[in-house]
Amino acid sequence: MIRVTASSPDFQRIARQFHATEAQIHSAIKKAVARTTKWAAAEAPRRVAKAVSVAAKIIKDRVRFTIILDRDGYGRVWFGLNQISLGKLNPRQSRSGVTVGGRRIPGAFLATMPNGHMGVYVRRGNQRLPIDEQMLAIEDEAKPVIEALGDELGPRCLHEFERELRWQTLRK
Repeated sequence: MIRVTASSPDFQRIARQFHATEAQIHSAIKKAVARTTKWAAAEAPRRVAKAVSVAAKIIKDRVRFTIILDRDGYGRVWFGLNQISLGKLNPRQSRSGVTVGGRRIPGAFLATMPNGHMGVYVRRGNQRLPIDEQMLAIEDEAKPVIEALGDELGPRCLHEFERELRWQTLRK
């Protein structure tokens, strides 16, 4: 989870530079946090999808963001790092197994379960059952990308604050 907050001496320096009132400062902080949170919620799936080599739509469904616009304002971006079912990644059946996004799984097969869920499965032994659904782990590749994005949020929020405060003070 990434948390965006607005608390820094740089914010006070920028506020003094523009001779802003308290109301303008709080309004600019709220809008800067909201914009930064929305940007992070949109940017994280793009970067993670590129790192994991899957479609961004699949990753985008795993992102939730919250913006609390009280006196100080903060935003929160939650990112689901659970495994992804290979059935969602456009798998293709071949004689030797299944190919999914450049990954080959020998001995695997495609099946649709009675509830309608389509997945990639591998038998545990020589028997007909049990079978195991094959999943793609994204946590190891996604965590460094999300942490790097978190490092960019402070400067981004500061930039948005300065931009909004400039507009607030010129609007008089």
